[in-house]
Amino acid sequence: MGPSRQLNEYAIRSPPSRIGPDVPGGTMHRFTIVVALAVGALALTGCSALLPEVYGPARGDDGQVVEVSEAAATFLQREDCFAFTTEGDLSRVTISPCSQPHDWVVIEQGDLTLREEKETGIQNAVSAKCAEAFAAFEAAAPEGSDPWQQFLLSEAERDHRTVTVFTCVATVTVPEP
Repeated sequence: MGPSRQLNEYAIRSPPSRIGPDVPGGTMHRFTIVVALAVGALALTGCSALLPEVYGPARGDDGQVVEVSEAAATFLQREDCFAFTTEGDLSRVTISPCSQPHDWVVIEQGDLTLREEKETGIQNAVSAKCAEAFAAFEAAAPEGSDPWQQFLLSEAERDHRTVTVFTCVATVTVPEP
């Protein structure tokens, strides 16, 4: 063996000591424990707890939001409860469990075809897609309340094409202008 190979072999080996990489309490042992804890935390909380802007809010097995989370409105799903974070900005929301105070609920969601957009216009197409869900929301609204709906639109890639995604949201109070 040449000198460079011996140097590499020596650099890889740990000097003999009572606390080494394979001994409990050693550097590698502590590193392994930290990595295992981090992986366990990710498995228990899901990636969304660490990166809500990438993965959306944390959700339970039933798909419902488990904790209050600020996110882009594109993370809203059917039956989510939320409030807009800034008046006039429909792109950011605070999504919360429906058992907590909220202003809006998602009543319907889906994609519009290009044909639907061209034949009836986006507003009419979305209104038609949301009509049944809003009628059910109105019927369940408290007596004397004034149900109101709004549509959120975004674009998404589906099967290598861009589609318009609609989200129908409803509230029992009309926000002040």
